[in-house]
Amino acid sequence: MPTKGEQTRERIVHQSAILLNVRGYAGTSMSDIIEAAGIQKGGIYRHFESKEAIALEACRYVLQQRIEDVNAAVRSEASAIHQLKAVCMSFLDLLAESRIPGGCPILNIAVDADDTNPPLKYLVQEATHQFRSLIQDIVHQGKAQKELPLYINGEVIATILISTCEGALMLSKLYDDAVYLHRAIDHLMAYFETLTP
Repeated sequence: MPTKGEQTRERIVHQSAILLNVRGYAGTSMSDIIEAAGIQKGGIYRHFESKEAIALEACRYVLQQRIEDVNAAVRSEASAIHQLKAVCMSFLDLLAESRIPGGCPILNIAVDADDTNPPLKYLVQEATHQFRSLIQDIVHQGKAQKELPLYINGEVIATILISTCEGALMLSKLYDDAVYLHRAIDHLMAYFETLTP
């Protein structure tokens, strides 16, 4: 059982992750974090030395949750084609009630960090690398099991899937309309069907 201090730290990280994913780094103040976590100003500094330290831990936490959710979606399917489709469908969960509001943390942190926050940019690069590796592994296994044709390139599939779904999710968030993500996923689903040997 976590100690009271560990529970407080977890609450700070969780609440900060929500704020940062919705408002971004610049749009989230220490006062916002203190209020959301329900902690005294002095108490927060017992756990974190700065807003930057909180942001790193919160972003690490939310990115890991996203990767865990995608892995869980993949594990629920047997064939490579269905696993690729499950990855796509996981993006729809981000428009619905997800564990962390605000859309995809990979996209949000990547845009937020850009060239202004190298530590956050590094974190999102690492998470994206895990995401790409997962898709590449699906393709590799699918080829080994003769579920996918040998000419398929896992890196290309990963690039197409991630960029298409992230871009469509951005449009859906921008226009408050899920149709953009549905269109992108429908297109990818049809494409995956053509890969059946």
